[in-house]
Amino acid sequence: MTAAVMDHEFQDERDHQDRGSQTEGSELDFEIDNPVFERGQGIDWESWWQIIVHRNGGIQEAEPAEYPAEAWSLDIKGVPFPFNLDETWYCTALLTLILLTHSELDTEWLLQRGCRHYFVRISFRIFLTVAISFFSTLVFEIAGNIVDLAREAFIDRISLHIKALFVEHLGWGPVDEEGRADWENRVPFYHDTTYLHEPILELVGGITILIFHYAVMVKLSAIRLATGAGIILLAELMSKKMAEFVVSLPSYFALPTPEMDGLSDVMTLLWEYGVPSIIQVWTAAFLYLSVFLFMSRAETPIILGQGGQDPFSKLAFQLLRATAMHLLAYTAYQITSSCVVASQSLPFQLNIYTLHDTSMGHKVLKRSDIELSLGAGVLTMAAHWLVKNACKWFVSLCWPSWVSYIAWLSIKTEESTWRNWVVYGSLLDNDMDVLNPDKRVTARAMMTALFGLKSSWPARMRLSTGEDID
Repeated sequence: MTAAVMDHEFQDERDHQDRGSQTEGSELDFEIDNPVFERGQGIDWESWWQIIVHRNGGIQEAEPAEYPAEAWSLDIKGVPFPFNLDETWYCTALLTLILLTHSELDTEWLLQRGCRHYFVRISFRIFLTVAISFFSTLVFEIAGNIVDLAREAFIDRISLHIKALFVEHLGWGPVDEEGRADWENRVPFYHDTTYLHEPILELVGGITILIFHYAVMVKLSAIRLATGAGIILLAELMSKKMAEFVVSLPSYFALPTPEMDGLSDVMTLLWEYGVPSIIQVWTAAFLYLSVFLFMSRAETPIILGQGGQDPFSKLAFQLLRATAMHLLAYTAYQITSSCVVASQSLPFQLNIYTLHDTSMGHKVLKRSDIELSLGAGVLTMAAHWLVKNACKWFVSLCWPSWVSYIAWLSIKTEESTWRNWVVYGSLLDNDMDVLNPDKRVTARAMMTALFGLKSSWPARMRLSTGEDID
């Protein structure tokens, strides 16, 4: 009885603290409106959403629309296929799989025809490409944004220090009794009647920032050289076979391409890279369907009148969007590489893939790193168009079946989920547009056309909808 009273008092106190936190939330820039959706982990997903998606631009959500009562339900919903099957079907499927495995071990039918090795090869390529796509999201969208924001903050601090030096030593602005500049107001200046202070300040600031960037590049180069020297020293201490393994280790985690495998036959390329490309596009389509799921779940607090969108869900769907885009970009790169390699085995050469090898190329580009791989640039655009339209088609095809899963895993009804296709379809069309500058497809094609296929590096996606946020 005493424990129940204590639990009731503790719950009342926690509810009182939650209401107090909601009241104070309007006074803070990145305070989460509803602490219930923190899941007790103590992670401020709202701030991470601002940093990763909007680069700490302070973007505020639009006013949430009111949802009618028939658009959502807290009742238990029907489980979609195949989760609605009873145990008999699961046992039947498991027994079938066991019998097929046992038959293969006895007859080795797939092994004799090379199917086992083929499945293992393409599975490894698919897994590695998908893993690299997730890693690219981690590097470009998360770590890259954080590092870039830290760099911008450091540069801003340098600019303020330069302004403070001019104010404190040359009297260009107000100072306090101790002769210090007004840092709280970002070091203001007096009105300059000569109009010389601003150009001088910009010149000194630009030179200082340039020196800062040069110092960072020199430091990074030194770290790279030191790392290489350390690897060489480590290799000298190992046996020859171990050293060869260590040196070749990065190739096992590199993006699979035909050049790495030494493939050139057209039919072999279709089986080794064409089939994985189709499966990778399917995977990207599934990731994009998951985007719709998290978009729906993000609206749960709005529907219940508990504040804005769920910070974790709205961050998750943005990162899944970026991962799908990275996966499609890598798939397009593999298709382009396969086409370029296959063209080398043709009986005639049109020299459109690298004009650097022509007589004109040797004369004009003899001392330049420019290769003018115009054909590869065109193929890059065509490959991106192909994979993006294929992904869009797969998503549209699977959408009717996916509605029941969204309704099952969120509080929306199937009818309201169907109506959300207007929003979801618009987002899909925007992301699958190869001419959209936010997706960097044209930038990849231009880099490929100018510097060769190996310069078609992945790029950060622009996830924010705010203006002047890149």
